[in-house]
Amino acid sequence: MFKKKNSINNRLEAPIPEFKEAKKTKRKPTARQPKPPKIKEKKQKKPKTFKQKLYIGFATAFVFSLFFAALLLGKPKDDQLILLPNESGTLSLTNPILDHVASFQSEDENIKVSSNGKVKATKPGVYTVKISALFRTFYCEIHVPGFKEDNFILSAGYTYQSQAVGTGNDTVKWESSDKGVLTVSPNGSIETLKEGEATITGKDNGKKFSTRVQVVGISIDSSIIFSNTEHQLKISDAVRDKVKSWSVDDENIASIDQNGKLKGLSAGDVRVTCNIGNNTPLFLNVTVAGLDKSEAYLKKDESIQLNITGLSSTNGLHFTSDNTKVATVDEKGAITAKNAGKANITLAGAGQSMSCTVYVMDIADSYIIPLGSTQKFKMDYLGNDAKYIIEDTAVASEASGKITGISEGQTSMTVESHGKSFDTTLYVAQIQPTSTEVMEGEETSVMITGLPDGISPTWRSEDEKIAKVDGNGNITGVKEGETVIKGTVKGNTFSCKIKVSKGQAADTSEEGAPEEATESSSEAAEETTQTTEKKNR
Repeated sequence: MFKKKNSINNRLEAPIPEFKEAKKTKRKPTARQPKPPKIKEKKQKKPKTFKQKLYIGFATAFVFSLFFAALLLGKPKDDQLILLPNESGTLSLTNPILDHVASFQSEDENIKVSSNGKVKATKPGVYTVKISALFRTFYCEIHVPGFKEDNFILSAGYTYQSQAVGTGNDTVKWESSDKGVLTVSPNGSIETLKEGEATITGKDNGKKFSTRVQVVGISIDSSIIFSNTEHQLKISDAVRDKVKSWSVDDENIASIDQNGKLKGLSAGDVRVTCNIGNNTPLFLNVTVAGLDKSEAYLKKDESIQLNITGLSSTNGLHFTSDNTKVATVDEKGAITAKNAGKANITLAGAGQSMSCTVYVMDIADSYIIPLGSTQKFKMDYLGNDAKYIIEDTAVASEASGKITGISEGQTSMTVESHGKSFDTTLYVAQIQPTSTEVMEGEETSVMITGLPDGISPTWRSEDEKIAKVDGNGNITGVKEGETVIKGTVKGNTFSCKIKVSKGQAADTSEEGAPEEATESSSEAAEETTQTTEKKNR
């Protein structure tokens, strides 16, 4: 009925057949076929709106924020834990999640920490425990209150810083069992009052701890000692056998040997320390008094003040001079130089004394130097650094403190020593003649020229059996022979050799020319003068 086509297009183009209504015929009954299962159609979900998506995002973020907030808000239940030595405690975190995974650690061997957070300290102190939980790290301080030592020794009369450790000093309440021996301030510092024993008790947040304190002392005959004096220190019998060593904090002020003998050296305050083998040595404060001068060089009639150093009061002390002809001192230490010499000015009191040596220097108005001689310049208490300034070096010269007379005359000289300046005059003198002859029974004379006015020599003959000399230098020949006539002026000796002969003496002195020769010389001089005048005309 249909024309079969091989292509799709042919099928599509085929004419639509006409259908006739079929006749209704009865179907023979057949076996009942099972009904095919109903296939439920999946309901297609409606897409979420933007508002719904926004609500879901907020809810998710809120849940996660609560979780992380719980982690971040976790912390140790106790930032600070107070335990007594050998007492146990437990550390934990406020966040159960963090607490479950937490680990505990301490690097100090004096505290033990278990994996479940139990801690136990064996020694007083402050320790830190590190707590690690996930990405969080916490630190907890463990305070174990106590003292540095169970029993310790302190010096009487001093204030010590707190000997407690592992405490918060502002929270501790202190007590002393004997306030006559020692007291404890609110900050834990200890003031020792006298020798004895007492117990110190501290209470920190309900934790009590205590220690026994023995107060001993170092004694000296005087808390103020003079320089250059020695004093034996004494220590309490209770610790005498425990002494290890002695020392001072300033060896320029005082020195001490290992037997406890203290010597003052210079003015100032010094602390003596006695090591008795524990962590707290014994102390003694000593004041060394001194004079601001151990020696002084003064000019005649000069005054200086001698001061006491290291003392605020001079009650009971007094000054004296052992040579008031050289220097005097008043009650306040004012010294006045009187005359050249040496004097010791002494300050005494409290069974001690110290002194200052005063040297009074003075220079003579004049010094005499024999012509051609070299002499060491003599002046009491000259220093090695003395300087000599000579005005006219043609008359005299100086080298290494030695003066040489060069030519007859006088010159001024200044001597500088110990910061002082002294002026004098040098006189270079000579004896005339230096040798002469005289007949037995005859007289001649000698003299010293270049001497200061008013100064005369003292004359003497080495052998008066040959020649004698009087106080004016007049010489008388006694018998044939030779001797020396000497003139002495201020420690300087001038000598003239003299020969005594029989009969007419042949004068060989510088002034001993014969009278006839002298007259001839005078006549010749007059003739020369007349001739010169004629030539000038």
